Amino acid sequence: MSINDVTKKRGRPVTTGKGIPVTVRLQSADLAALDLWIAHNARGESRPEGLRQILRLVVLRLPANKESGADTQTKEDEWAAVNHLYIGRQ
Repeated sequence: MSINDVTKKRGRPVTTGKGIPVTVRLQSADLAALDLWIAHNARGESRPEGLRQILRLVVLRLPANKESGADTQTKEDEWAAVNHLYIGRQ
């Protein structure tokens, strides 16, 4: 009997994209408001995607939907918006 050199992968594969996960607890009123916003603006997207769109709209002032012109925004534009917010607070 020989020793198998191939190590077996354990656990389930990663299903999320790259990025830092952020966990947020919402009270029932805030959760209802988020669901209402998603129903009217995000056309049935998930809660995490709804929060991403709200973040883009409010904080970064970028188009919420990729279909509405966010494709024209580059990563440099996004970082410039973030840097502008950060520098403005100092």
